[in-house]
Amino acid sequence: YGTDYSPAAVALASRFVTVVRQGSLEDAHFDDGQFDVVTMFHVLEHVPDLHATLAEIRRILVKGGRLIVEVPNRRSFG
Repeated sequence: YGTDYSPAAVALASRFVTVVRQGSLEDAHFDDGQFDVVTMFHVLEHVPDLHATLAEIRRILVKGGRLIVEVPNRRSFG
């Protein structure tokens, strides 16, 4: 499962992922408690409404589910 704003990214991801929806996470309309894990790699720093996105993640995660986040670190060698 995934979401992306870019039509090109959605088209590419559709070749490898079962469900990819264009738009925001909130626009994807996933079910309550649908996921055990939500991952966001270099995404969180781009979301326009952090509080809304985190609320949506809480809603779609099962109780005790995990959010895994990776954000850029200017001081890293990467």
